[in-house]
Amino acid sequence: MKFKTLFSTLFFTTLSSALFAGFTATDAVSEGSNPVSGGMSFSGSGSVDELITAGGSNEYYFIRFQGTNINFDSDKDLNTTATNVQLGTSKYSFKIENATTTLNFTGKGALNLANSSSSGGMYISQATTMNFEKGCGGLQAGKIAVANTNLSVFNINEKNAIYSNTKIDPVLCLVGIAVRFNLTADQAFSMDLRHNSTVNVSATAGSNLIFSDVNQIVLQDGNAPVSKINFLEDFEGAVLIDTNSLTSFDVENKQVLVNAGGKDNCVLNFTADSGFDWDSITWTEDFIYEGNSYLRIGVAVPEPAEWAMIFGGIALGLAIYRRRK
Repeated sequence: MKFKTLFSTLFFTTLSSALFAGFTATDAVSEGSNPVSGGMSFSGSGSVDELITAGGSNEYYFIRFQGTNINFDSDKDLNTTATNVQLGTSKYSFKIENATTTLNFTGKGALNLANSSSSGGMYISQATTMNFEKGCGGLQAGKIAVANTNLSVFNINEKNAIYSNTKIDPVLCLVGIAVRFNLTADQAFSMDLRHNSTVNVSATAGSNLIFSDVNQIVLQDGNAPVSKINFLEDFEGAVLIDTNSLTSFDVENKQVLVNAGGKDNCVLNFTADSGFDWDSITWTEDFIYEGNSYLRIGVAVPEPAEWAMIFGGIALGLAIYRRRK
């Protein structure tokens, strides 16, 4: 009974309201001008069925997760409005900080951070794992910033589970230090790779990490960014880089140069964990994916003739098996 009373007090007597199960909420509302101090903080574990936030007179309301394990299992979209935290020149709806957080996207509804009063998005400054199950609605955001941490992991099992506006519009992903993507389905991003950042990629056969635009890169201290795409030991997919962003590539040195906002070249160095078979990697220029041209760096995909040989061999094996049986 005490929990229900606390729940009602925290959620229904403030300007923001949300219906959660199993969470501890802290009212962090500030009517002052400091945008970082407004909003609601959540810790604990539970499932989200409905999310309603409204800033009222304070336009800087936002949601802060601290040590939270959340299941987004709703079959309807969960929307936020007027829930922005100002960090630098960007505004974000959700902020993850201070403690390890896990977000599980299991329902068919999307968590929509893109319809807030500004660009919307998620700022991650602490170890975070996001699990996107096949058939989920996913995360709709104007921007995702992975900053000040090298422990953020995105497990993506649904095509373009993270997107902007529509399922085919890539979200801007800013990587400050490092991020890891484990893919069993394609995921597209517009990338902003900061100096010395690392993108670690694990992908099943046929899964692609797509850099649809790398023009967002910010030059720091006047230096062209140098970043790294690291193939993990079980990598079997591919990385696709939009040829509109591409300046040149060097197969021998496993290096790509991309245009950084028309100012300088950004160097992407391709590396791999120990035990990875570099001989299985091919670099294919003008690889066509959904009507657009990309540079493809990844494990070789069998040609149609090779597929015919593979299926022919399977059919022959079945015929022999049936005859012996």
